[in-house]
Amino acid sequence: MTKIPRYQSQPATQTPKVEDGQIVGWTLRMTLQSDGISHTEEWEYECSPDEIEPAPGDIKKLEQILSKVIAETTFLENCEAALEAKINGSV
Repeated sequence: MTKIPRYQSQPATQTPKVEDGQIVGWTLRMTLQSDGISHTEEWEYECSPDEIEPAPGDIKKLEQILSKVIAETTFLENCEAALEAKINGSV
């Protein structure tokens, strides 16, 4: 039997931090929804020297950064916990 995910991911805007025409970081956002309740979490990310690139940037590099942040940080867990608190009326 296939397990149904508890949360649905929704589109969220990613905002580059630009200095001197170079993307040096991102404000990453993740939106999760369940039972009509949603939560958007933000994560500030500073690019490593090899990730800095001219604006407007490459979508594939942004996808790699997002995957890295989700795998190596508590970004997803923070978003899930905040949504769960909203669902349970703790917020």
